Amino acid sequence: MHRRTRIEHTSGTKESAVHALMMTEAGVPGLTGLLARINPLVLTAMGGAALAHGATDAVSMVPKGVGSALAEGKAIR
Repeated sequence: MHRRTRIEHTSGTKESAVHALMMTEAGVPGLTGLLARINPLVLTAMGGAALAHGATDAVSMVPKGVGSALAEGKAIR
């Protein structure tokens, strides 16, 4: 499994930073929901954080070179 996922190239400081960012994006709205009065502003902020969390996940999953290959119309293997 690790050989197939190329763990030696995909782990490290960058991976840890992405996980820390995603935990923050999920944790802050969770704490806000527990500690603040729920109103439209709080719900909007929580929704924005959920979108940011999803975007961070999508961006972190794209392998290097895939974005430029897709832009040029090349097949991805």
